[in-house]
This record gives sequence, C-alpha cells and structure tokens, in this order.
Amino acid sequence: MMMSRYIIEQAAELCMATNNVPCLIGYTGVGKTDMGSIIARRNNRNVIELNLALHSTEDLIGYPYKADDGKMHWAPPAWFPEEENKYILYVDEINRASKDVLNAIMPMLLTGKLHEHSLPEGTWIMSAMNPDNDDFDMVYSFDDAAVISRLVFIEVPPEFNSWKKWLKNNNKHDDVIVDFLKKNPKYFVPEIKNVISQNIRPNPRSWTKFINILQYCKANRIKPLEALDLICKGLLGDNINIHMAILLDSYFEDVSFDSVFDYDLENENALAMGNLIIQNLNTGKTFPNEELCAKWFNRNAKTHPAIIRRILTEVDDGLTSIYAYNDFLEAVSYVTSH
Repeated sequence: MMMSRYIIEQAAELCMATNNVPCLIGYTGVGKTDMGSIIARRNNRNVIELNLALHSTEDLIGYPYKADDGKMHWAPPAWFPEEENKYILYVDEINRASKDVLNAIMPMLLTGKLHEHSLPEGTWIMSAMNPDNDDFDMVYSFDDAAVISRLVFIEVPPEFNSWKKWLKNNNKHDDVIVDFLKKNPKYFVPEIKNVISQNIRPNPRSWTKFINILQYCKANRIKPLEALDLICKGLLGDNINIHMAILLDSYFEDVSFDSVFDYDLENENALAMGNLIIQNLNTGKTFPNEELCAKWFNRNAKTHPAIIRRILTEVDDGLTSIYAYNDFLEAVSYVTSH
C-alpha cells in the first residue's frame, strides 16, 4: 500500500523536532521540496535551501578576513540564518556534493556548527537526495557509517494521484497520457532501489536518537506508529523495524483514540493527532463523547484549520453522527471559509 504523504511529513517533522536530520530519498519531481515547504508553513518557519551540488566549501563556511584581534576569522555566508526557531535549512542533493563540501557540512548536521558559525537555537535541518543507485550519477556514495549515522533516511515514493492533481491545478492535464500511466504504473517513475538501507546498522548513537523520539512522542501524547516505523527503518535498518512494531504498540498503550480529545492541538502534535483521528474514524471507531468532541472541533478549527480541514476531507462515514451538533457545524463553516 502506498504510504500517505502525511505520514512521511510526520516522520520528517518528528525527526526535526527532536534535533535529528531526516534525509528524504526520491526521484526528481516526487515532492521532496514541497514537503519541506509544507512542514515549514505548518510550523511558521521559513525555508533556506542549499543545493550542495552547486556550492563550494567557501559558500558554506564563508570567506576569511583579518579581525581587530589580529586573527583570521570567517565571515558568515549570506544564507546563514540569524533568528531562533524560525527556519528549516533544506540541504538538497546531499549525495552530489564533493567530498570537501560534505566534510564541511557534516558537523552542522550533528551539532549545528559550521566551522566558526553556530546555527541559531531551534533551527531545523532537512536533507534530500536522489536514490543512491546505478540509475543516478552521484559524486559521492554514502558508504561511510559516520555519515549514515547522522541522518534518518526516509523514502519518498512517487504518488500518481498527487501528480495528477497537480496537472489539473496547473492546466496541464492530458487524458491520454494520464490514462496510459494509470493502466501502466510501472512506467510512471522507476521503483526506488535504494542501497543505503543495506548499509544502515544500529549503534548506540542511533538507539539514543530513537529513544529521544519515543520520549518526545509520549510527552506530546501522540502515537504515530506508521511514522515511527519509517523512522525506525531509516535510523536502525530494514530488519529491526519489523521486530519493533509490536513493542511500539504496547509502548504507547496509554495513548488512545479516546484520550486525544482531552487535549487541544498544539504545533508539536497537531499532525500526529490529526493522523490518529483519521485512522481510527476510518476503521470504525466512534467518538467517546460526541458533544464534547464537537466542542473540541470548534475550538481547534480556530487554531489549526488545516488539520481540521484534512480530517473533514479524509474521513469517510465516521463523522456522520457528529453533524447533529452546532459546535461541529460551526467548525465546518469556519475551516471551509478560511
């Protein structure tokens, strides 16, 4: 089954919120950059994009100058962020960087420090690359354990329906081509045959990262099992995530669908809580208290209209009974008009 884009976004967002660096792997045009922009808008951040295939070491660390203290220093580059909690640094084409550029950028991915410069507190970092296989002309192959351990690799498969919607929105839809690709999906985009996953091995650093993510989820009362499965695969390797599935379900046994409506949405948990609500309502769950849940929708429509709008769009029959409440109708009216 095709992984929902919202789950992939959630996995990437969880990584960044816990000071980890997701690395989105996908072919050109599958929406990696768009995901960075969507996450940035949802968290009131701006995106700074660095294409490592086009940058030299000097572009990253800045140029040297002699300061008043008589010592040599490096001026920060023009792209370098200045405000705290305001930016997502999107590092693209990470596997097309030269070895010197990659060596310069690696400390920043781990500690937030780039030569003499430190990223402002709360700056998130997201990286991206095309699949590391024979179909792509790489400058650098990711076979260094030290490099791999700094990133959480998340595959972004092509999504035909999203592309079709984009064509319609941009007046580029062609019935003949779209119908052909719908009947012959293997010709749309080659399947990702990523060799990086074969090189991922768990280690104390990666287990510590995973523990931090789990504790963050518990603290924010969220149970993002599908997103955690992606993170586990990209952080600890292909084999372990299979064995972790049952363990993770019991790990979050105190986080249930019924308890979601006891708390209002916050930026840190809005996407995960929205996903949990959609998944449960579409599998037959009913509201624990319809009147209180209607009030919950009304309150949260004002603060997180995009999340409430997505619940309304993606839930099939699970919302039918709650339409009897004025609070819910007001929520619907608000998000459809904003």
